[in-house]
Amino acid sequence: MSEKSSPTNSEKSRVWDLPTRCYHWALTVCFVGAVITVENGFMQAHLVFGISIFTLILFRLIWGLYGSDSAKFKNFLPKIKDIWHCLINIRQKNKPHIGHDALGGFATFVMLIMLFITPTLGMFANDDLLFEGPLAEFVSQQASNYISSLHENAAKATIVVIGIHISAVLFYWLYKKDNIITPMLTGKKMLPPLLKKQASEMRFVDPKIAILCLICAMVIAGIILV
Repeated sequence: MSEKSSPTNSEKSRVWDLPTRCYHWALTVCFVGAVITVENGFMQAHLVFGISIFTLILFRLIWGLYGSDSAKFKNFLPKIKDIWHCLINIRQKNKPHIGHDALGGFATFVMLIMLFITPTLGMFANDDLLFEGPLAEFVSQQASNYISSLHENAAKATIVVIGIHISAVLFYWLYKKDNIITPMLTGKKMLPPLLKKQASEMRFVDPKIAILCLICAMVIAGIILV
């Protein structure tokens, strides 16, 4: 939902909770770390970053079900018609929204899928030298080699998707004058009165619940990997 606004009638409103923001930037750091370590042959560090990404995605899946309203999947799962509407009106400026718009919601789901698939494949992969993923022993060498190729291709595809995401963020910021970086840092966004009222009605879950969700994600990851 959106409403036209001007700087004179917009006010800051809380749109993102602390757990969602921490997850976002932790995932960013881990993904960059995974890329740098694999490019330089630091495979043990790459494994740590990969497992961290997998655990963070598990947390996000749980948080998407039980977290704050703006983080719940059901509240930003886009419809095809809404995505199409965003695409055909992509050049329009000054269309404020709470949290994700349809394109942002779609991009979030695509990245979640890619960031789940890539480390999952990596658990069964090997580097043809001395390193293999923690679950590689459960498949044949031939299967592990094939999965290794899939893992590499999935990682490249993920980099492309994230590159598109960054480009879109910059496009929204510089062209559409919609700064979506600062709200992911501060949790607050400039909204017109109608959207401010809607934002004030959103339910934000106690961050302590997020800690429990993270512990659950870590336990699940531990059961899978140990």
